[in-house]
Amino acid sequence: MLSHEMHKAIATKLEQNPALLQIALDNIDHWMSLSDDGKRHLLMWRERILRARENPEEFRKLMDFLRSPKEDALEMQGYTPFPGVLDKEESNRIIDLCVYSH
Repeated sequence: MLSHEMHKAIATKLEQNPALLQIALDNIDHWMSLSDDGKRHLLMWRERILRARENPEEFRKLMDFLRSPKEDALEMQGYTPFPGVLDKEESNRIIDLCVYSH
């Protein structure tokens, strides 16, 4: 639940500032230079993000995917390249909401 809520907030922030997609691409490049762990998922993320940067319809699909509760989207969220898109205050707000709602 927490990861899904974070990804919904990430989608909202990316809609406000699509240039933040570069953070995810930089994360992917950095992590792949360190290890092959999660490489398949990171490559899939990279492909989605690059398509989203080039095409408004693909951008919309990426935002929908980030918000999706479907199993494939939730699995990919386990390999998220989006750390750094939300600042600490934004992340803490979501954590607090999730903790206090249970």
